[in-house]
Amino acid sequence: MGAQLVGVVVVSLVFRVSTQAGDLQRATILPAAIVGTLLGVVVVARMIRRSFSDRPWREALRAVGVTPAPRRELAASAALGAVLSVVYVLILTRIAPPDPERTWGPVVQAVSAGGPQQVLWVVLAVAIAPPVEEFVFRGVLFQGLANSWGRAKSAIIVTGIFALFHIPETGSYWPAILAITIMAVLVMVVRLRYGSLGPAVAMHMAYNAVLAISAFGS
Repeated sequence: MGAQLVGVVVVSLVFRVSTQAGDLQRATILPAAIVGTLLGVVVVARMIRRSFSDRPWREALRAVGVTPAPRRELAASAALGAVLSVVYVLILTRIAPPDPERTWGPVVQAVSAGGPQQVLWVVLAVAIAPPVEEFVFRGVLFQGLANSWGRAKSAIIVTGIFALFHIPETGSYWPAILAITIMAVLVMVVRLRYGSLGPAVAMHMAYNAVLAISAFGS
């Protein structure tokens, strides 16, 4: 999480000092987020390797939930994620449409500019963020906390952290906060139920994929 934040925050601070900060920030925020995300998973993987230095790598990965999952579990989880995203896009945003003057986070602003930034966001949201974030949050962080505090308490903590981690982009727009929070709860539920990160990744990918489709269609 720290690696992701460093990439985004440093770029934002550096380019806000120039007269063309907005354009430069939008052009660099997504590449920085992608690099930060990939750097984060490398750092976490090295931490796992050190923690399980006396065990095979496969056993270390299995301990944090990197195990195969049946196709039906993957499909069911993906369907649930897609349905939740559709409810957000087609129902919640119509019940409470966002204010046109609302100030969104830097990633949303970059996506709104269209062009290459929108493509980079799709790559980040669908192909990179789901497996990395599930590995970090529902895998390493959850299992590490569960070893000390138990599964129930750790599940609540990780879910809360994950939801708060996305608040800078959504701001106070309650439909987005509600959808992200529900998604955070559901991915934790399938992680606990199936004992594998696969269904959680599938749900996360499907949720983001629907958002990506709606972004290109708007």
